[in-house]
Amino acid sequence: MCKEIADICSKHKVVIVGDFNFPHVDWEAHSVKGLDGLEFVKCVQDSFLQQYIEVPTRDGAVLDLLLGNAIGQLTDVCVGEHFRSSDHNSISFNIIMEKDRTGPRVEIFNWRKANFEGMRRDLERVDWVKLFYGKDVIEKWRSFKGEIMRVQNLYVPVRVKGKVKGLRAPWFSRDIINLVQKKRDVYNRYEVGLANKVKVNPKGFYSYIKSKRIVRDKIGPLENQSGQLCVEPKEMGEILNDFFSSVFTKEKDIELSKVWETSKEVMEPMTIKEVEVLALLRNLKVDKSPGPVRIFPRTLKEVCVEIAGALTEIFNM
Repeated sequence: MCKEIADICSKHKVVIVGDFNFPHVDWEAHSVKGLDGLEFVKCVQDSFLQQYIEVPTRDGAVLDLLLGNAIGQLTDVCVGEHFRSSDHNSISFNIIMEKDRTGPRVEIFNWRKANFEGMRRDLERVDWVKLFYGKDVIEKWRSFKGEIMRVQNLYVPVRVKGKVKGLRAPWFSRDIINLVQKKRDVYNRYEVGLANKVKVNPKGFYSYIKSKRIVRDKIGPLENQSGQLCVEPKEMGEILNDFFSSVFTKEKDIELSKVWETSKEVMEPMTIKEVEVLALLRNLKVDKSPGPVRIFPRTLKEVCVEIAGALTEIFNM
């Protein structure tokens, strides 16, 4: 434990609280009677931790500790009465923290400065026949993906997204904020309208109030086949299970051999044409997510002519 405390204290501002059970440690003098707790006291000193509890927390000893490694980090430290059934005294305190307003650093592609002409010229020089020679469909796809990722990272610069106020998530854009505010305005007008018309339409008003209440309806008691009322969860579960089973339709078993005999049609080989692949690539929506493979639709659309043939070969395998 001492090693973990020393490691985290060397990197971060830390607050540690808990029952450490070192009754022979004098925290005012940082001295120990005997060996029990000596290593921990040395760890506290080496990690520049300050111990804030000065009065006993159980049976005349300071067993519960409050440690911090920053000046002015903890205020209003107070040892109170026992907490419910615990034989330890309660501890209350305030932590002074600085809110991080820089927001997350997000790296995104700067498509406005992308060199699509260079990307196309680079892919024109790729010998797909030689690259795909002797490979199965998985290996061809990996080779194709590698080339697309290479030119995408080479010709599209990366920029760091501007600072985000507070800790707002990267996806929480200005458009979403406006929609949330619009939703709140609509709800407010709706609630005000219901309140103004409560005498004209009381049913609508109270129906809305009822929908906002959190009410957990209790199941049971349930009556079994003998006419007895059951309140135990297991018994009520069996009653419900029996009822659900009674309304199920039992399907007849089907022999798979007969199914194969009646199905004689064979699907003919499918051939995908390059012109079809090219048309799909040209109609890609560039604002969609790239998915787990991280190939952006914008990249595929910009180089559709150069990659249509390679993709067609992969699809036709």
